Amino acid sequence: MEKLELASKVTGIIAALVAICALFLPATLWKPIESVIAIIYGTNGWVYYEVGENRKITDDGNFYLLKETETGHYEEIEIGDKLRVSGNVNFRSGPGAEYPRSFVLITGDCVIVTRSPKNAVEVTDAESGGWVNVATSPCGLF
Repeated sequence: MEKLELASKVTGIIAALVAICALFLPATLWKPIESVIAIIYGTNGWVYYEVGENRKITDDGNFYLLKETETGHYEEIEIGDKLRVSGNVNFRSGPGAEYPRSFVLITGDCVIVTRSPKNAVEVTDAESGGWVNVATSPCGLF
């Protein structure tokens, strides 16, 4: 019983420290930490991101980049950035449509970027796009 109580206290302290870090650490430090947490506790895979003119969501992309940038281009995505789904999106096991679909993300779901994007795709009806290595993550504070 004492071991269970100790484990509960340690877990509570760790959760409190993570919450404090999320509130007070600058984004440049917190975003990579949050990405590592998502790698450990989330589901890891690949999604296709594409953006049109003036940050317009395309039918192929179906994501909002949840950070302020002028264009929202693929090249502006960094580790720890979050993407929110604006329509159904295939979550895949690799960077391409030929890889198996693991499951479908639905409107409102979020993912966090876990590696620097290096799989740009030449797009025809958009400004920028490519495959992004991500993990599932809550959209909010944690």
